[in-house]
Amino acid sequence: MTPGYPTQIIDIDEARGVCIPEEYLELLATKNVVLEWKEEGILIRPATQPKQPKDWETLFAQADASNADSIDWDDVLKDELDKE
Repeated sequence: MTPGYPTQIIDIDEARGVCIPEEYLELLATKNVVLEWKEEGILIRPATQPKQPKDWETLFAQADASNADSIDWDDVLKDELDKE
C-alpha cells in the first residue's frame, strides 16, 4: 500500500484542485478518472477498468499466440519434486 501524501486543496481559475504526486499518477496509468465519495473520503480511480477476456476461447487464443512453445518441458520436469 502506498503511504498517505499530505496536500492542500488549491484554487484553479473558477475551480479547485489537488496536487497529486507523479508516482501516484503513474500508478493510475490514465488521465481519465472518476471521483467517488466514500465514508472515508474522496476516492480517485481509473474511469475504465482493464478489459477482461470475454470467454475461454479468447484466453486460449492469447495463450496460443504467446511463447508457450518455447518452454523446455524437460528442464521443468527435472525439478525432482516427485522423488521422495
